[in-house]
Amino acid sequence: MNGTISRLAQRLLSISKEQDIQVDMTTMLALCEKADYDIRSCLATLYFLKSRQRPLRYSDVMNLNIGHKDNHKSLFQGTFWVVFCSFKYANSFCN
Repeated sequence: MNGTISRLAQRLLSISKEQDIQVDMTTMLALCEKADYDIRSCLATLYFLKSRQRPLRYSDVMNLNIGHKDNHKSLFQGTFWVVFCSFKYANSFCN
């Protein structure tokens, strides 16, 4: 386990304990991964899930729909440079 990831999970565990959120290290590591290791996303998710007033389980984290919003590229982002670099006159800019 990466030291930075471990420190993030440990810090989130200590925050969870202070906020009376019951969660184990395995579940916390899954949350970190699911949130793409973004502490703000992890904290927001923890506070959201705290309202359920029950322990946070691994299956709860795996069923969350977080960490995916920035993974979609627009048509411009996905194709512009491919098309641009395919033109002969543009090859000098892209290589």
